[in-house]
Amino acid sequence: MSDVRKVPAGNEFLTGVVEGFYGRPWTYPQRKELFRRMSQMGMNAYLYAPKDDIKHRQSWRDLYTAEEEQQLQSLITESTEAGVLFIFALSPGLDVTFSSAKEVEILKKKVDQVSKLGCHAFALLFDDIEPRLCPADREVFSSSARAQVVFANDLYNYLGCPNVFLFCPTEYSASLAVPNLSKSEYLSTVASCLAPGG
Repeated sequence: MSDVRKVPAGNEFLTGVVEGFYGRPWTYPQRKELFRRMSQMGMNAYLYAPKDDIKHRQSWRDLYTAEEEQQLQSLITESTEAGVLFIFALSPGLDVTFSSAKEVEILKKKVDQVSKLGCHAFALLFDDIEPRLCPADREVFSSSARAQVVFANDLYNYLGCPNVFLFCPTEYSASLAVPNLSKSEYLSTVASCLAPGG
């Protein structure tokens, strides 16, 4: 197809849309129209992260049904044909046990499912959560930042170090940095320990 745009490589600057709001997620037809408009405007990336998609955040462990898989695959195909990179995000921070091998395997199964649908770009989001560790994690990790980074690095390596792998920290704005941007231990840990390219 001569009118199909090339999806960006990892070294290309990403511009686009984050569907990461609270409230009713966009419908599949709305997203497909979005891809068409993004292509016209020269945007090249779409982050799938609707907070009220129960399987993105609250029930992140649950696999998609066959019908949901079909819808996601259709979206990934539509976005690729529009030259828009489809980035699938999960937000497990509400209740994940970072030190649990079982939880890590559940996460890998979820991204494997989406990868088989044609998605090759992923994101882990730890925004809008309390930066506290459960008792089991406190025995293994010195901080929530360390736990998140180890979790993210494990997934990044498992996926074969993909060209696009995004990470949203809990302290994602200056107003959330404790005590401030320059002195935040959390951000310092993320900056020094997150895998290069991740």
